[in-house]
Amino acid sequence: EYIGQTPACPNCKSVNIFTNYFCSKCKNNTFSKKEFITHIPCGKININKIAHPDEKLVCHHCMVYYDNRPSECSHISGFQCTKCDNTFTHPSISYSCNNCNVDKFFVNNVIWVDLFRYKLELENLNKIKKSIFFFMDLEQILKDLGYTIKQYDKFMNQDKSYGPFELIAYKDVEVILFITLSDDLHYNLSRIFEMDFKSNITNKKIKSFAIAFFEPQDIIFRILKKFDIIPLVKADGKDLVKEIRNYI
Repeated sequence: EYIGQTPACPNCKSVNIFTNYFCSKCKNNTFSKKEFITHIPCGKININKIAHPDEKLVCHHCMVYYDNRPSECSHISGFQCTKCDNTFTHPSISYSCNNCNVDKFFVNNVIWVDLFRYKLELENLNKIKKSIFFFMDLEQILKDLGYTIKQYDKFMNQDKSYGPFELIAYKDVEVILFITLSDDLHYNLSRIFEMDFKSNITNKKIKSFAIAFFEPQDIIFRILKKFDIIPLVKADGKDLVKEIRNYI
């Protein structure tokens, strides 16, 4: 189901971006909420509601008194900068990417990407739940063995990144990488090829695993062997965890 569009980073196309709000005059990013009165004849905003003794309001731009009624003025909500006292109805906006760290780009720089809502079939939902609980158990075991764990992260080495991978375990020069396989051949091949970098890494001892909760295609087993990736195939996540213990 199509939902709409959302801004994405112009560098890496990630939608994991942070929105920065700031004053257009001094670039300060702290401001307070204010209620303003707009004098309709001149269109200017008055911050202070200074009233005449007969309850009329004063316009500091026209220097006239006027009645507090819809034909003379309108009440609006806005903001006032805490540094320079600039007033505005909407703060200026820029974005920063949390994925590649590109900083302070604007709405006219972003890439607009389509958003869709998907409904998971019960069978696929159960697979996801099984995978989540499996990695929770695996993470705890590896932590007990002294590893530092990163889930759904990229492997970084000498300013180069690879992945992301479902789980990465670090200890001294040891690195253990985990990917999960599905019943989609093209997906499995793309995940395996993402691990085709180990021969270029000489300062780390890397061990990699491919997790499957069902029997993958024969060609997948052959490619895993070629890439020196250990296949772990079990229907039950607890059995997988037990088998992994034999390798670490």
